[in-house]
Amino acid sequence: MAVFCLTAPSSHQSFQLESKLDAAYPGDKKIKLYDASVWLVSDSDTNLPQEVFNKIFQGKESNNTSILITPVNAYWGMQNPQVWDWLESKVR
Repeated sequence: MAVFCLTAPSSHQSFQLESKLDAAYPGDKKIKLYDASVWLVSDSDTNLPQEVFNKIFQGKESNNTSILITPVNAYWGMQNPQVWDWLESKVR
């Protein structure tokens, strides 16, 4: 299963993005980091950031859409234990 990090500007747009993520990645397929501007998502259907983008926006993005989607191939650092547990369950 592939894991991706999604980063968006902290703004009203990130609130809209969160609702789109809820629809595209329900339940434990995502976890929020920090505030409403950084998420991790797991996707068993793709390894490509472009396909994650298409799944979230379904061709309805606008010129105001600003998001960076990067694959998570390895990770290290300090974070909430809930995030480590989530990552460990998805990256196996």
